[in-house]
Amino acid sequence: MFERIKRQISRFLFRKKDVWLAKGSVVQSSFLEGKNAVGKDSFVIKCHIGLGTYLGRDCYLHRIKIGRFCSIANGL
Repeated sequence: MFERIKRQISRFLFRKKDVWLAKGSVVQSSFLEGKNAVGKDSFVIKCHIGLGTYLGRDCYLHRIKIGRFCSIANGL
């Protein structure tokens, strides 16, 4: 139940930036510029994700800086 509440809070905070989080994705202590998508079962921890960048499913990113308008493949 706690995970569900955390997820709802994340969605609320990112809604203004037009960020889409798929089911099972986790974003912690990260900055997303906006217009981003995070795929299913992906983890984004302490990262900076540029405007218009989207991540595929099953990605694990930790302390990474990704520029604007990038596409990250599944399983990275």
